[in-house]
Amino acid sequence: MSQRRMTLASIDTNRGATAASAMNKAPGKMPPPVAGVRGRPSLAMRRSSVALGGSSALHEMRPRASLAPGQRRSVGMGRASLAPGALPPMPVIKDSRMRMKNARATMEANLTHFLESTGFTMAGWSSKLVHEPTQSAFVGMFKHIYSTCIDSGYQVGAEGRKFEEEVLMLMKEIRYPFVDELTKTKLTAAGSQQNWPVCLSMLDWMVQVGTAVNASHSGPLEREDENELHALFFPYLWHCYERFWDNQDTYPEEMEALAQRFAEKNAALASAVEALASDQQALDAEWHALSDKPSPLQRERHENEVLQSDLAKFAKYHHEVLVPKLDKSRRTIQRLQAALVEYTTELTAKQAERTRRQQLVDAQDISSDEFERMLAERERLARQLDELTTQNREAVEQCWSLEMALTKQQTEVEKRLTHFHTGARRVDLFPLSLPNGVELTELDLVPANPSTMLAPGVSMQAVRSKIEHLRAMEAERFRTLSDERLALQESLDEALETLHRLRRDGRSAELRLEALRAQMDEVNQRGSEEEDASQAEYLRQEGIVRSIEHSSSMALQQAEARWQGLQLQLQEALESTAAERAAMHDEVCSALHSLLDIKVRVSEGLDRIAAAVSGTCRS
Repeated sequence: MSQRRMTLASIDTNRGATAASAMNKAPGKMPPPVAGVRGRPSLAMRRSSVALGGSSALHEMRPRASLAPGQRRSVGMGRASLAPGALPPMPVIKDSRMRMKNARATMEANLTHFLESTGFTMAGWSSKLVHEPTQSAFVGMFKHIYSTCIDSGYQVGAEGRKFEEEVLMLMKEIRYPFVDELTKTKLTAAGSQQNWPVCLSMLDWMVQVGTAVNASHSGPLEREDENELHALFFPYLWHCYERFWDNQDTYPEEMEALAQRFAEKNAALASAVEALASDQQALDAEWHALSDKPSPLQRERHENEVLQSDLAKFAKYHHEVLVPKLDKSRRTIQRLQAALVEYTTELTAKQAERTRRQQLVDAQDISSDEFERMLAERERLARQLDELTTQNREAVEQCWSLEMALTKQQTEVEKRLTHFHTGARRVDLFPLSLPNGVELTELDLVPANPSTMLAPGVSMQAVRSKIEHLRAMEAERFRTLSDERLALQESLDEALETLHRLRRDGRSAELRLEALRAQMDEVNQRGSEEEDASQAEYLRQEGIVRSIEHSSSMALQQAEARWQGLQLQLQEALESTAAERAAMHDEVCSALHSLLDIKVRVSEGLDRIAAAVSGTCRS
């Protein structure tokens, strides 16, 4: 071996002769374990391996040397290459199971099973000591569990330390998660009711840790823990060290195997991620389906309110109806029992008196007349007894009839009270402040108060006074409304009179319109007649002109002058006719505008009257 070989890890100087002897062994083999070491790896030697990850595999291959009795081994010794610095402090956490009885019962059952299965014995030992231990029993259980589950080579108390100090030190070394809850006081008085749950939790944790460690294998090649990523390096490092001891510097097959395992691990993680993604989608869909629907919380709250109301009503019925009836029945039973005792005593005395008298009668001689008289007296007493029995039965039936009638009357009163409460709330009778300061919201029947059948301090006088006050207010309101109605009626009468006057004016306007129309027709007819007359005159004058046209020029000129005068007269007549027509047209338009204004005012008056009438009807 002329060339230098690189190592896979730093050389541990603390291995000493063990490492030197391992170098001299045959390649691919590990040194034999030291005598006295158990096949299961000790948890005390692996206290730092949990926090150091995969690098602890180098020390897993190293056997643990046995210690002599009384020798104390430090956890940090021989670990300088793996843990050069101090371990990070553990966060302060508290065990919340101490307040749960079922959790303590489970711990006690696990501890009892472990002690029985591992053959724990001591003087005066009993399974009851697991539930209520003594201090010596706690010390014995701790030593046995620590030796069995944590470190079989360590002896508690061998170095002369106090038991509570040594327990605290050991628990800190093995990183007990609830070590902050342990105190010297609790460890020195572990059997007390306050301290035993903490100590029981510590013992159960060591049992659980020891049981989990016992279930694992010892060799790195036999590890089957695929959940931890650093466990993938155990076979790789083992096979690489085997080739290293065989003077091989490269490990391609191991690298390919490691890459293959990583690929399988990645594929498994990818499939797990896909499965989780599909589960997340399904859960999201389910969550959306549940969130889109209306929540049943309101229905549950409503049902809870109904149940609470029913419970309150039943409690009220129980306290106000059933309890008084029960007290009444109890008093009746006591009275009947006292009467029964009295009647029994009287019956016993009567029977004794009868026996005594029967003896006297038997000792005397009875004549036939006396015997018949006694028989008659007996028959009379029997008839009287039958009559008393019939009267008693009739009295009981009458009592039941009265109770049934009372119950029906009470039910009828409750129904009437329900209707009364509805009307009272409508007229704002409730809430009602009583003189004693009580705020009364409704009237309830209280059979426990037979004098008034109302709650103590509640009387109908305040209710009647409030009703009278409300009645007076309503009467005053009725009078006010009556006055308003009269005022509105007067306004309606005035509006009707105005409407009648407007209708009369409308009829007058219509008559005037008809007259104007007749006058306009007459004017038109007159204009037509005058136009016809002027046209006839024009024709006549034209004939005259034509007849004398050829007589002379003077006559023609005279005729033309006359014709021009007639033309001027006709023009004036036409202009006067047009002026009269325009004046008549303006007068007709004015009359129409007046009629439209009258119609609008009549419509507005009718609308106001209808609004006033509807307001009066609503009032």
